[in-house]
Amino acid sequence: MNSSNENSTPKVTVLMPVFNAELYIKESVESILNQTFSDFEFLIFDDCCTDNTRTIINSYNDPRIKLIINEKNLGLTTSLNIGLKIARGEYIARMDGDDISLPTRLEKQVEYMERFPQLGICGTWIETFGFEKKTVVNFTDNWNLLKVQSIFSSPLAHPSVLIRKKFLEAYHLEYDTHFVIAQDYDLWSKAVAHFDIGMISEVLLRYRTFDPASRSKYIHLQTDETKQIYRSVLYKIGITPTEEQLDTHNIIGFKKRIKTREDLDKCQLWLLYLKQKALESTIYKEEDLLLLLQTYWFSVCYSAAPLGFYSFKKYLSIKFSSNFSPPFSYRIKYFIKLIFKK
Repeated sequence: MNSSNENSTPKVTVLMPVFNAELYIKESVESILNQTFSDFEFLIFDDCCTDNTRTIINSYNDPRIKLIINEKNLGLTTSLNIGLKIARGEYIARMDGDDISLPTRLEKQVEYMERFPQLGICGTWIETFGFEKKTVVNFTDNWNLLKVQSIFSSPLAHPSVLIRKKFLEAYHLEYDTHFVIAQDYDLWSKAVAHFDIGMISEVLLRYRTFDPASRSKYIHLQTDETKQIYRSVLYKIGITPTEEQLDTHNIIGFKKRIKTREDLDKCQLWLLYLKQKALESTIYKEEDLLLLLQTYWFSVCYSAAPLGFYSFKKYLSIKFSSNFSPPFSYRIKYFIKLIFKK
């Protein structure tokens, strides 16, 4: 166990903006206070809560908690950037007011980052709970694959990350306030151009899920923000995408269901073009890029299973990498879907 006193510079700053989180804030706060690694400051931003969140936070008599009350509602992104600037820790740990960090999270993440000083950020596996059934989200621990993953989606779970603050400062990186939802994906997509990101292959955070209906109003905003990030990522590899190409990229990235042969053909052509341009750019290692494309090509064809064996023929028609083999359970499910066109 590590210890600190109120006047020393903490090793870690835990950064947690909250808004009306009274139902879950107690579990979240206590999951941090009960960490086996205790050398941290805990910056909690009250973003103009109108419920009992502030009262609950003030009930804790722990000098590591620093409650910051925003004079007006600033939103998550702006609060995070303020936190990045005032954080005193060498590392910054993200946390949300409705999630639960497992007791050894900070200890294991700090040890991991100390072991690999070239890393700027590390994440962990997460376990979802709440509205959805418990599921372990097991991100790859291959650093190169995490980098190339950013072509299609966020390679890290935001509330699980530990960030080396000096790396953000060295490359003038912060959250883009134009993003309300996808600010983390935007930051990671920029960060991978400057330094490595890593992954601890262990569940160290429990991620609370909610009824999708409660977030339905944000779906269009999330799609728009993700497309903006796609545009930036693709531009770096020499592609200025049309709106139709962005739509296709979005279908692949979000693993949406493909209902027509035309859409499947578009996905195939887009992945082939993406392969060509990405290899020309030399930004990504070839074997990692091809493995990622093969993984997504299987997902595309799997989602197109209602098209029957046309989907399977398409899958066999191109092979990006021989290093990928779909899990046996998914292969069985794929064939069942092909037969029954589900």
